[in-house]
Amino acid sequence: MPAAPNTAAAPAWPRPPGATRPPAPTRPLLAAQACWFPRERTLPALFADVAEGGTVWLGFSNSAFHELSLNWIGHIYRLRKERQLVIAALDRKFSATLLEEGVPHFDYDWGVLTDMRSNVSGFRRLGALKADLVLKVLRAERHVLLSDVDVVWLSDPEPILRSMWAADVM
Repeated sequence: MPAAPNTAAAPAWPRPPGATRPPAPTRPLLAAQACWFPRERTLPALFADVAEGGTVWLGFSNSAFHELSLNWIGHIYRLRKERQLVIAALDRKFSATLLEEGVPHFDYDWGVLTDMRSNVSGFRRLGALKADLVLKVLRAERHVLLSDVDVVWLSDPEPILRSMWAADVM
């Protein structure tokens, strides 16, 4: 009897140079020419990549939502928006993971590794952090697409959003 063909898929998430962990088979397929980030992102570096009037794709997450976050990031990479992307890592463990993955992030270590929705004061602090970062981006004359990490972007929403830019909030 002939051997069964090898149907195992090649790793879907290309590894940035120097990465040590094997790629997870569930991560979305990314373009080989993707831009990887060897260090934590800064606002000046982000603004160098996103011109005035451009859109910054922003998310917040911690280790509790690690897999959702990587899925969210992967779909944004598939849209080739990685230079416009930054995710605020809310704990050191998650920040280290994102650094190893080579994806753009800010290190906002709160030391909270769990779902913060059940912690009222922590959830309020997160809201204040989000507002502070969004205001910094808006004051730099960039637009903000603030997204939860459980969203999957299958296509670029910017053309639709551009048609509604006269609105203050959507």
